[in-house]
Amino acid sequence: MRNVRTALMALFWILASGIRAQAAWSPVDMGTHDSFFGVTFVDANTGWAVGADGPVWKTADGGATWTSQPTGMTWTRLACFLNRDTGWVTGAYSGQIARTVDGGKTWKTAPANLQNGFTSDVRFIDAKTGWTVGRNGGISKSTDGGVTWVSQGRIDSRFLWTARFVNATTGWVGGEDGILAKTTDGGAHWEMETLSHNPTVQAMCFLDANTGWVVGGQGAILKTTDGGANWDRQESGTTLTLNGVDFAGPDTGWAVGNGGVVLATTDGGSHWSLRVEAPNQSLWSVDAVDARHAWISGWSGVTLKYHEDPVALAPQPGRSLILRPAAPVVDALGKFLAFPGRYPGQSLSTPR
Repeated sequence: MRNVRTALMALFWILASGIRAQAAWSPVDMGTHDSFFGVTFVDANTGWAVGADGPVWKTADGGATWTSQPTGMTWTRLACFLNRDTGWVTGAYSGQIARTVDGGKTWKTAPANLQNGFTSDVRFIDAKTGWTVGRNGGISKSTDGGVTWVSQGRIDSRFLWTARFVNATTGWVGGEDGILAKTTDGGAHWEMETLSHNPTVQAMCFLDANTGWVVGGQGAILKTTDGGANWDRQESGTTLTLNGVDFAGPDTGWAVGNGGVVLATTDGGSHWSLRVEAPNQSLWSVDAVDARHAWISGWSGVTLKYHEDPVALAPQPGRSLILRPAAPVVDALGKFLAFPGRYPGQSLSTPR
């Protein structure tokens, strides 16, 4: 019996070498060549993509079909959704924020009250409280779900590209020439933080008040584990600008950027693996629904989906169990983890 098990394990590893060569990301045809700056999903099936031509595109079936949802704005940049109904979209050059409470069927816009008008990012922590940032270091806050916005002034003259809040008091904003600032009182006051060098901060992701990542110019990836008091640079393997980053937890995450590069990590960023998934295209946003589901949006309608299906045996009426075709279990780097098990939720793993 032991010899049989050993032979099976050897066969598994031989097959796994071919599995690791398969791409984890697959292109999705949305039926449009709009350039998408942002993508966000609230679960494995429901999500939105926003871009340069105004409409928001929504899917409710995991990307199989997409429908256009006009917002009344001619340019949209990033979106934030709390659930299948409630969300907000930035209007970029219009200086407005659009909000929906019915999943995007209808939208209402409101001026963001940012100086010089441009709205680059919007983040809500609940149905009432949110912030938006933009040109010339401007920050505005809403406490009524985006019906109205009140300016919190300017923290700098540089462009702010991104914002993240983990609760009603603690958040960060980042942008041009390495500007990065933190608030612990809901945006009333901001304290500048220092990075090891000064890349433009294009995007950021925080799991909690202590752990987060920023990405930006020159392939920069930096991580903090103490709420931004210190930032450690992580080796990305590229000097191309990185435009988006998101993590599904403390270990599994992705970063995307110019040249169609996609970076993946399964150890919190200590090691990153780089692939070119969309040659000669700029990838702008990545959204990690969980460790098995993620999305990327980019220029010229480029949309990529990461999806791992568990493999199982399914009963058929009047027949015995048969094997359903499905992908093997792999991690975010495309590394083989396990072969199909006999029943749903089971898998036969190889020794580590």
